[in-house]
Amino acid sequence: MRFQRQAKELPYAMNVIFIGDSYGTGYGLSNTSNNWIDYCANILGGAGGYRGFSYKKAASNGAGFAVDTAENTFLALLQSITTVGDEKNLDVTDIVVCGGWNDGKKDVSSAMQAFKNYCVQNYPFAKIHIGYVAWERSAKTSGAKVTRAEGLTNYIREATSIGMIYMSNIEYVLHDYALLQSDGFHPNANGCYRIAAQVANHLMGGQIDCIDGYREFTPTFVSGVNPDKQDGGYFTWRHNNMSGFWFNATAWTFDSGVDFSSHPADDGNGVGWKHLFDIPDGQLIEGNNANGGVKICLPAAYTIGNTVTTAMTWIELWNHDGVTGVFISPYVVGGYATETGAGFRPLQGVTHVMFNVSSITMDLQSLYT
Repeated sequence: MRFQRQAKELPYAMNVIFIGDSYGTGYGLSNTSNNWIDYCANILGGAGGYRGFSYKKAASNGAGFAVDTAENTFLALLQSITTVGDEKNLDVTDIVVCGGWNDGKKDVSSAMQAFKNYCVQNYPFAKIHIGYVAWERSAKTSGAKVTRAEGLTNYIREATSIGMIYMSNIEYVLHDYALLQSDGFHPNANGCYRIAAQVANHLMGGQIDCIDGYREFTPTFVSGVNPDKQDGGYFTWRHNNMSGFWFNATAWTFDSGVDFSSHPADDGNGVGWKHLFDIPDGQLIEGNNANGGVKICLPAAYTIGNTVTTAMTWIELWNHDGVTGVFISPYVVGGYATETGAGFRPLQGVTHVMFNVSSITMDLQSLYT
């Protein structure tokens, strides 16, 4: 007969403590209960295979492991919901901390160790799970993604070195820019749900994977710039630590001659670059505003009057005026006699450029895109 197993033979209950920052409070959402913590609790509460599920939570805007305000550390948040000596503490199975933004590039080693020590002392049977979920759209925040990458490194290194569980790949959830609010770094309700679903999957024994197939978009072309292949496809894609950008419009006509500057190409000011088109919001890749942007180099043919000149050419994504643009710049290694150095090529009156490829693809590390 079905269902004859006794309750004592069922798996143990799951009793979780969630700790978070503004991502966990639902900051900026019209309904703050749509935060990742409450979403995650709802998912786990409806999952089968457990005798029961219960949880407690503490989240605060600006919280982190090593923040300057003592009462806003993750340890202080955990202490605020802990009754020292309560026998119910022995029933806690998991303690989950997701954060990262407010710790920046700080050394979190001593703060994480203190957090772990407190957990071991008061919740001796609980596994401690750490997740780095901070990310940003540099086009909106004018921030440097290298800060997020260094913060991630600190979280992973310290958590794993002292016996806590790092939730691998959860750092890539918000690299889908459609999951961020207009401020460029807080998750919207969909973003909170995606974090929650991955945390829940991890706690139930699954593997976290942030996989997005090709996402097509319609570019915004700069006035006077025309792709020769009008039906060219434009796509972005992402799979955990790798992301990419692909399009098959590889030749461009300009309504009027383009003069590439005789000055060195300058990403920040647009000197020496020709702007082709912009990528709309909500894609899986954007230009980075740190370490020279995101770019590749390909050979191209430039038409100037009746002359065709070949030149190696940078294709770069970088942020301007709150959006991500695609720019090109011819360059030369070693410099010409009439130039003051290498790295730029002052082609004048260019009316057409054609890359010597059938499609243009950028395969890039997600941490810098």
